[in-house]
Amino acid sequence: MSLVGPRPPIPSEVDLYEAHHYARFDVKPGITGPWQVAGRNKVTTSSRSSGSRTAYIGRGPLVRDVVILLKTIPAVLGRSGAI
Repeated sequence: MSLVGPRPPIPSEVDLYEAHHYARFDVKPGITGPWQVAGRNKVTTSSRSSGSRTAYIGRGPLVRDVVILLKTIPAVLGRSGAI
């Protein structure tokens, strides 16, 4: 596990994966990631969640990780998207 990356999938999610969803396994899961800073519980559809992971995987590693780390601080402190 790394500091930044897509959240680890649960087995019931993997059962529903299509071929293009397996790209998420190309990177290590992380403690924080694109889903967490995009509003967590506000991201309710599988396609939006999948889209944020795909965008994460497609960017340069250092740039994407720094941006996500910077967005994590206000998301956690402001409880953005939390129930």
